[in-house]
Amino acid sequence: MTGFPDPALNQLREKLRIRFKACKLQHSIYAHYTLKTVHSTVMRFGNQLDNKSALLEFVEKHKNTDIGFLRVGNMELAGNDWYQRKQKTVTIGTFNLAKK
Repeated sequence: MTGFPDPALNQLREKLRIRFKACKLQHSIYAHYTLKTVHSTVMRFGNQLDNKSALLEFVEKHKNTDIGFLRVGNMELAGNDWYQRKQKTVTIGTFNLAKK
């Protein structure tokens, strides 16, 4: 599944930049350059895959399949390391995204 730029994403990023600049957290990622992409992990594997080529073939076959959408009500901003280790993860804030 691929995505396309959305004005709401840029508005959210700008609000985050403003809040980061106003707090004591390190904010070098927002100070040096403007992000143009967003990342979302939708699946993790608990064990090594037995047949990676079958998975890649399935993904390629269905990359343009419309699977609908998910409305997100809350978003959590977390600090962690590259490997997403639980012991290195701290919740920075939770944001309500529902329109009022």
